[in-house]
This record gives sequence, C-alpha cells and structure tokens, in this order.
Amino acid sequence: MKKIELKALRTLKATAEIQRTAANDPIVKTKVGKWTRESREYKFFLRAAAVNNILTVAVFLHEHLETGGKLPTYEVYISRGEQRWLTYDRPKGKWRTAKINLLDFGRAVYYSGKVWITPADAALIQNYLGTEKSGYDGLVEYQRKIEEENLKRRHKKETDAWDKAMEQVPQLPKDWQKWAAKTGIPEHYIYYQYKKKGAKHGYCTHCGKEVPINHPRHNAKGVCPHCRHKIVFKSAGRAGRVITNTYYLYLLQRCKSGVGFVLREFNGYRIHPKGCYTVAECYTHEIRRTIYDETAQNPRSFYWGWYKQIECRWIGSASCSYSYYGDEGRVYPRTLPSLAKKELRRTILVERIRSSVKIDPEKHLAIYQKIPQLEQIIKADLPQLASECLSHCGKVSEIIKNPQASSLIKALGIDAQRLKRLRATNGGWRRLEWLQYEKEQKKCFSEDIITWFTTQGIQPQDIRFIQNRMSLIQIHNYIQRQMIAGHDTAQQVLYTWKDYLAMAEDLGINTNDEIVYRVRNLRQHHNELVLQLNQKDFEEEIKKKEAKFPGVAEVCKTLKKYEYANEEYAIIAPAGVRDIMREGRILNHCTGNRDRYLDRIAKRESYILFLRRTSAVQDAYYTLEIEPDGTIRQKRTINDEQLEDIQDAASFLKDWQMEVAKKLSVEDRQLTQRSRQQRSIEFKTLKKEGTIIHFGALQGQKLYDVLISDLQENVFAA
Repeated sequence: MKKIELKALRTLKATAEIQRTAANDPIVKTKVGKWTRESREYKFFLRAAAVNNILTVAVFLHEHLETGGKLPTYEVYISRGEQRWLTYDRPKGKWRTAKINLLDFGRAVYYSGKVWITPADAALIQNYLGTEKSGYDGLVEYQRKIEEENLKRRHKKETDAWDKAMEQVPQLPKDWQKWAAKTGIPEHYIYYQYKKKGAKHGYCTHCGKEVPINHPRHNAKGVCPHCRHKIVFKSAGRAGRVITNTYYLYLLQRCKSGVGFVLREFNGYRIHPKGCYTVAECYTHEIRRTIYDETAQNPRSFYWGWYKQIECRWIGSASCSYSYYGDEGRVYPRTLPSLAKKELRRTILVERIRSSVKIDPEKHLAIYQKIPQLEQIIKADLPQLASECLSHCGKVSEIIKNPQASSLIKALGIDAQRLKRLRATNGGWRRLEWLQYEKEQKKCFSEDIITWFTTQGIQPQDIRFIQNRMSLIQIHNYIQRQMIAGHDTAQQVLYTWKDYLAMAEDLGINTNDEIVYRVRNLRQHHNELVLQLNQKDFEEEIKKKEAKFPGVAEVCKTLKKYEYANEEYAIIAPAGVRDIMREGRILNHCTGNRDRYLDRIAKRESYILFLRRTSAVQDAYYTLEIEPDGTIRQKRTINDEQLEDIQDAASFLKDWQMEVAKKLSVEDRQLTQRSRQQRSIEFKTLKKEGTIIHFGALQGQKLYDVLISDLQENVFAA
C-alpha cells in the first residue's frame, strides 16, 4: 500500500443517520457512590467501503460529530493481499500502525461497548477479511491474527536455530531413571515396622532388600548393613509421605551427528508414598543443556523456560563462564568411557568425576576453556596451581603468558629450571608470578626471598615503582626495617612508600637520590610531605584543577535542584572546583585533592554536595558523593571518617531523597543507569583485588566493604 494512493481514495463522510444517532446519544450522568459516572450507548461510529481491493473503514467520534464535522477521525486502510493496514489520524495529520482497539477515543466516558455500524457495512468487513465475526469485532479479530502471525515469523527466525541445535540431543539412557533414583539422589532410608521390643528387620530403599537392624529410632541416621550406604531410619507408621531434597544430576552424551557432545543438567527428587515404601516415585526435570564441539570448546547453552510469555521451550542463553557458580551434583557414569577417549580426552573432567562424589561439569569445562593447560598443570605435579585454576581461574588465566602454546613451559612464561623449582615448592600463582619476574629481570632470586614476598601478599607489580633504584634484597630489607619501625604490615609499608615518592615528585624533590628514596623513617617523612602539600599555594592548585576539569563549573550550576533544608539540616550544592577543594581541605579528606571525584562530576557520573547544620550553614560538616538520582555513595566528615552523629541525619537524608525523586528528569534517570554500571564495575574490581584501607579510623578494613556499607540507594526514584 502506498500512502499517496490511499489518500486519493474517496473519503467516507458521516451520513445523516450517523449524525442523527450521535445527536440522540448524549452523555448521561449517574451517581455511583461518591463518584459521578458519565456514560453513552455508542463508543464510536463506523462506515466501510471496498475500492481497488482496499478496505476503507472510517471511524467517527462523538466529539467531532457534536461540532458538526462530517469527516472521520481515523481512516483505517486494509490490504488483504499484503496482509497490512495503515491508519490515518486526520486531526494530527499522521499515519499510524496501531490496531483499531488501541486508538485514542477521546475523553473518559463509560460506554455500553456498542459500536454503531450498518448491517451491510458489517457484512462487508466480514466478507472482505474472511473472519468469523463481523463489523468492528471482525476488524479486531483480523488485526490480532495478522499481528500474531507476524510475531510468530519474527520469533521463528530466532527459535529455528535453537530447534536445530536441540535435534542433536539424543534420547535419555534406558536406565536413567533407575540410576537417578538409586545413585543420583543419594537420600535413602530403611523403613521398619515398629515393635515394642524393637524391630529386627527393615527395608533399604538403596539396595531394595530386607536387612537386619537393631533397635532403630525414627529419623536416626545409620548405615545399611547390606550395601553400606548411609541411610535414615523411618518408622512406617510415623513416616507418612516422604519427599527427598532436590538434587542436581548431570548427563553427558555424544550428539546424534557424532560430532561434539551435550551436557544436560537436571533437578531430581524422589517421593515415597505413605504406606507403600517399597515403591518410590522418581522425578527428574531437565533445566539446562550445553552443546560443545569435538574439542570441548565453543559452548552453546540453552535453558527450559517461558519464551516471550507464549510457550515453554528450550531457549538459547549466554554460555557458562568460569565465574558461573552452578550447583554440584552426581554425573551419570555409563556414557563417560566413550567420551573420555575422544572429546573429553584432554579436559581431566572424567578423572575429576571419578575422584569426586559431586561436581559441576559445566564450570569445569568453562575453566578448561579459559585455561587449556589444566591437564598439563595437573600432570606436571603442580597440585597447588591446579587447585587455584579451579578456585581462582580468573587470576591464573591472567598470568599465563602464552595461552595458545602447546608446551607448558612456554605457556607459563618460564623455563625448565624454574618449572622444576615451582614443582619442588608446590608453588601457586603467586610464586609463578615471581618466577616470571625473575626470568624477565634475567636474575636469580633466593627461594627464601620469593617465599617471604608471597607470604606477605606482595607481587612483582607492587614493587615496580622502585625496582629501577634498588635490588630485590634491598627492597626486602628496607620493607622489614620499616615494618618494625612503624608497626605496619608489608603492604602498608609499600603503600606509604609509593605515596611518599609520588608526593616528593609533586614537590619537585629528586626521587633518584638515595637519601630520598631510602629515607630512614618513612612514615615520619611521609607525614611531613603531606603537610608541605597542604601548605602549597592554594590558589595555584585551584587554577590547575579548573583548567584540567573545565566542565565541573557548568555541571555545578545544574545542582541547585538537589538543595534542600529543614530546621536541623541543609543540603548545599558547590558553585565549582573552589568550593569542593575548600571543603576537602577543611575536613582533611580526599575530595578536594583527588582527580577522580572532579572527573566523575565532569562526566556527570556522580556529584559532590555538602551536608550542613541549618544553625551553622557556612561551616563544613559532612561531604556527600551522590549519583544523579540521589543515591548516596559516600558520607565523609573530618579525616575521611563517618561518626555516629550521621545517624541523627538519617531521617533528613531520606526526606531529601524523596524530594529529589520528584525532580528527576529523563536525562537524570539515563545518567543514573550509566552511573550504576560504572559503580558496579568499580565495586567488582575492588572486591576482586581486596583493596585495604591503610590510614585513618578505617585502617585495615577492605575498601569494598566500607563503600557497600556506606551506599544508600534512593528507593523513591525506582
């Protein structure tokens, strides 16, 4: 259908009968409780005509007919051949694709549900569209049917690929249910008939035999004397209907094509009916499938779920990653020998299944995909590193130098002699990093030195700031002396040392001078430099920050809407960089001298606001870091601390968040989404790295834990 051709068709105008009927259908007001209901008999009026194989349906509304208008409000054009429709909205002069039942029919008036149309026009619509219903109902039926068919075609493009993949999944083994009931679901019982002198025999649900027992107690744990399986005693008279817990079961099968294999995940449980304990009902429900190629790579995962609110089916999903924490379960054993010879030959999965009672095969294969050297690491007699591959896969994969290398030595980035040393000490990824660093530096460090650094949690990247000025043994000796002098941990000394040298460079001090970088009392000199930095020309520093972050001033102009006050507290917005730096200097925290906060403001990721007491609104009290929707990331007062008095302002801050939620624009909400994503990434990094706070009242705590506890979401902005 072409719009130009449709406009050229004859316009159906309101007939005298339509105008007369509309005039005789006034609004009737009826009292319904406290409310007055306005009602009419007819919702709207229709005319229909078929010209040039196009069905035209004109829709007339009361509000236009009442003013003497004869032109339709909407004109619906339908092409049966193209199975399409277009609606022309005459008042707005726009073309629309909405179904007729979704068009705007004016003011809220209660209608009886009737649509006025002549019998001839109603029959015309039915005959043209070939629907069961006529008139308006036939038109709605046709449009819904076409929309459903179009939707199915769109869905089919997605589901056909899934269905083709599912065709490769073979039938369940014939003894699957039997294995699941006996082995996959490990919960078993010995049922006995209660006797006053104690039952002598019972029925074991695991081995299916009558076994001798001695003075059993209901729900007591025990072991079957025949099969030696762990059981729970159940008195047949007291047990009633018994349902086991739900367990995860796994089945690996080769694909029907003979190329690749599928890992199938099930939930299973068993029911023992009341009074019939020798017969159990076993239920297994398949919930996930992952198809791998012949090298146990390139997984494609599917889950059983509700697709588009239409049907339950297999749905493609993201493949499992090494960080996927599934549930461990038992694995069906009879398909493993064949797969172990080919697809699973290098994965060590079969060996782990045979040595473990429970395992998550999908997680293991995801780790194998991330670290293909897993088999070589295990066979090289490196149990600690192998264990870390399974528990700290992300970290181990980061330090593997050449993942595609066939040789383990090349993959680990060391040589044969260093591999021998790694094996001799049963080293993990921390020691491996030091051996890699040793090779990179073309030196040989003593095992005692490497052991000391690894036990202190210090890695090569932690000392790179000083490695060009001191040897490893000198760094080791210096850290030990400062640990004793300052009663600090090795990591705290490193943090102080690095910060001290960075401040010295800012002050123009020659950090290549041994007297500077090997200062005798590190903590004392560090604190002295802090004081020197605080005494620098404040105005010069402000100018530097304003030049570096020119957008901060413009953003601060938009923060007035976040201001709020009551009798006790007030939220004040800064005017620019000067206010923020002044606040940071007065309260002696990092807001003013750390670029990251100004950078976040310039990017509109987060903003800085000031919490003040209303009675002393000019005096610095607390500094807030907030997200665009009013979510509070941090609340910090003097020396970067958070005191008990902040609890007194908790109610005020909630009221403030409620007010902020009322003022949020669409742009604010979009910025909030981006801010949350950045916060999530930062928090994940902090949690993974385990960053420790080294100074102040929070010293020794993990930065991630502190920030999480400080976070106050704006629930009113949801």
